[in-house]
Amino acid sequence: MQRILRRVRIPALVGIAVIVVALALGCREDAPAFASAVVEPPSRMPEVNLVAGDGQPFRLSDQQGKVVVVYVGYTFCPDLCPLAMSTLGNAYDRLPAEVRDGVQVVMITADPARDTPEVMAKYVNYFDPSFTGVSGDPATVLETLASWGIHPERSATGANGSYFVSHPTRMYVFNRDGLLRLQIAHDLEPESVASDLELVWREGND
Repeated sequence: MQRILRRVRIPALVGIAVIVVALALGCREDAPAFASAVVEPPSRMPEVNLVAGDGQPFRLSDQQGKVVVVYVGYTFCPDLCPLAMSTLGNAYDRLPAEVRDGVQVVMITADPARDTPEVMAKYVNYFDPSFTGVSGDPATVLETLASWGIHPERSATGANGSYFVSHPTRMYVFNRDGLLRLQIAHDLEPESVASDLELVWREGND
């Protein structure tokens, strides 16, 4: 009798274990599969009060309600910035129209001495007319970036006055609640960037 009970009990326990594993896998499959680095725990969108290309004040907090992608770079950048912005432009074009309307790309200059608001506006317009480029008083821009933990540094100035500026290579993605959700590598494929942005956008529509 005891042997019979064991025979019944063991298959029952195995069956329960299979169900538990299946449920766990199902939950894992339901979680968004991001190609980018997920920020845990997400941090609040920092305050940014700078100037847009039209001369009007620009506040990053005014964009809340949209998925906001922030990239810090500069217009004289010879390689990383054009690549990152081109990737964002291509990714943006791949988004469905309803998602595109809910995504805002913002580029903040790391070189306010040369990048005026007008220069920034012309630069980002090349990648997509809906993108926003912002700058402002150099001291204010650098103070704002420092509050993010970003400290751009100039290289040695060349004979013609040219120089390079160090800056982050990643892009910051804030969700519709103003929380930092992802950090995207500058060389991620546009298809993967578009997929990640759409996933973040859809999180706010579930």
